[in-house]
Amino acid sequence: MRRARLAALAVAAAIVCAAPPAAAHEVQARVTTATATVVTLTYADGQPFAFEAFEAFEVHGAAGAPLAVGRTDAQGRAVFVAPAAAGELRLRAFSADGHGIERRLPAATEVAPPPLPGAEGSAPPRPQAVPGGVAAADADAGRSSRFLFGFGVLLALFGLIQLFVRRKKAK
Repeated sequence: MRRARLAALAVAAAIVCAAPPAAAHEVQARVTTATATVVTLTYADGQPFAFEAFEAFEVHGAAGAPLAVGRTDAQGRAVFVAPAAAGELRLRAFSADGHGIERRLPAATEVAPPPLPGAEGSAPPRPQAVPGGVAAADADAGRSSRFLFGFGVLLALFGLIQLFVRRKKAK
C-alpha cells in the first residue's frame, strides 16, 4: 500500500516537472479593433447556419482570391473586415451537405454604432433590409404562410385519399 502511494507521488512529481516545456506551445493573441461586416445566416426554419464555410469576394474586383475566408460561428454569423476601398461584395456560404447561399452585399459605409440598450434615447432594434434580401419580419411572415399552405396541401391530399378509399369500399 505504501509503495503504491510512493509510486503515485513519483508519477505526480514527474508530471509537474514536465509541465514547463508545455508552456512553449502557448498561443499568443493580438487584438485589433476595426469596423467589421457581420452577416447572420440561418436555415429556412430559423436554425443558425453554424460552423459552415464562407468566402467574401469583391464583385467588381479582380477574379481569384477571396477577400475573406472562414467559418460561421455558433449563431451563424459570418464576420470579416473588408478593405476600406472595397466596393460591393459577394458572400458565398456553403455546407458539406449542399446547402448554401450566394448574396451580394452593399458597399460598406461608415455608420454610427447603435446606442447601447437601456441608454437614453435608445429604441428597440428594427429589422434591417439588405438590398436583394428580406427583412426579418417579412421572412417570418413568409415562413408562416408557407407552413399554412403546406398544411392545407397535406390536408387536401388526405381528404382525396379518404374519398377514393371509401368509394372502393362502397363498390
